[in-house]
Amino acid sequence: MSVATATITPAQLWSASPSLSPRVRRLRDQFWTFYERDYTNQVRAYSTGTPWDVVYSIWSWTNVPEVALFQKGFRSYLLASARAVALPEGFWDESLVMRQALFFREVATRHLPVQILEGELVVGSHFSTALSRCLNREEAQQRDRAEDAFLKEWHALNDVGVSLFMRGEILRKQQKCSAAKAAYQATIDQYSCAYALNQEQTAFWRVTDGARGGLNSPCP
Repeated sequence: MSVATATITPAQLWSASPSLSPRVRRLRDQFWTFYERDYTNQVRAYSTGTPWDVVYSIWSWTNVPEVALFQKGFRSYLLASARAVALPEGFWDESLVMRQALFFREVATRHLPVQILEGELVVGSHFSTALSRCLNREEAQQRDRAEDAFLKEWHALNDVGVSLFMRGEILRKQQKCSAAKAAYQATIDQYSCAYALNQEQTAFWRVTDGARGGLNSPCP
C-alpha cells in the first residue's frame, strides 16, 4: 500500500509557517530587521574612567578560535569606546565585589538605555555590555600580568596540539602507522581545544577532527 507524500521545496522549508500567530510573526519579523531597525544589541562599554581600567577579559573568550588574532584589539577598542560612569562617594574604599556591584547598579539604573519592543515584557535590547572590572591600580597591574602569561600559555598549548597532529600526518606518510596512531590519539585525548587555520586562511577547524580523520584513514 503506497502512501502519498508531499514535496516541500527548500524555500518552503526555511520560510515562516503561514500558521504563525500574529505575535510570533511580529517577533520573527523584528529579529530579521537587524540592519533596518532603529537599535541593535551591539556591545556597550562602561568604564570607571581610570587610565588603568579594563572592560574586556581575554580569558573569557579563548574558547572561540576565530577571535584569537583579535583579542588585544577587542580589549583596546572597547575601552576606547567606553563611557565613563560617575562613581559614588567612597567607591574605592569598598571591597572588589562591592565595587563591582555598585558599578553594575549605576550602569543599570542611570546609563543603560531601555528598549523594550512594544507590547512585550522581555523582548528588547542593550543587554550586551562590557563593564569595568572595577580594579584599583595595584589589582589591575596584577591582572594584566596574569592575563599576559595566560595568553602566552594558551597560544603555546594550542601550538602543541597542532604540532602533535602534524606529527601524526608526517608519520602516516612515512608509513610508521603505530606511531602515527599514537600521535593522533594523543591529540584527541589531550588537546581537544586546539584549532588551526585552513590553507585558504578563511576559517578555523578543530585539530581533533583532523586527528580522527587520520585514525580512520588507511596507513600504507
